[in-house]
Amino acid sequence: MDEKLKLYTLKKLKKQIEFLRLELQETQYIFDKALTEFNRDFSDTLQEGKPINPQKIQLTDQEEKECNILFRRIATVTHPDKLGNNSKIEERDKKKLEELYKQSNDASEEGDYDTLVKVAGELGFEDVAEDEFYLGKSVSKLSDKIKYLQTTYAWVWYHEKNKDKKENLKQHIKRTYA
Repeated sequence: MDEKLKLYTLKKLKKQIEFLRLELQETQYIFDKALTEFNRDFSDTLQEGKPINPQKIQLTDQEEKECNILFRRIATVTHPDKLGNNSKIEERDKKKLEELYKQSNDASEEGDYDTLVKVAGELGFEDVAEDEFYLGKSVSKLSDKIKYLQTTYAWVWYHEKNKDKKENLKQHIKRTYA
């Protein structure tokens, strides 16, 4: 692939990621509202009143391996034990690196590919931040998260405008969880 075409491809992927991150924030906000209303309306039906919470998106074994490798790379630069004795790093920079470590650790545990790629980019890992494979994976995982939230019972129930359909859906959910 010629260099100019590759630059255009990377630029488009980065813009797509930026858009999807905003879309995910909006979707998460709406989902949280839907879930609150859903749990309130179904509290008498759900098992012992426990709310339904979304599960993390499952990664393939290969994706999990890639996440772990990326996390280990990030940890070599950001782990608090590595920063503690390094007098060359200013205190505010240490705090920022510790925060990035915490974000990447949480992302690794949750299988959050996009956050790992974002942190790698902030740390200047050009081989990740400028790589079509990683950016494409990030786009894919962001789209998966949005799709997952938009297909939950809570989301569908919350957005149903027809009262009869909403009541039918409520009866179906009650049967499913009763």
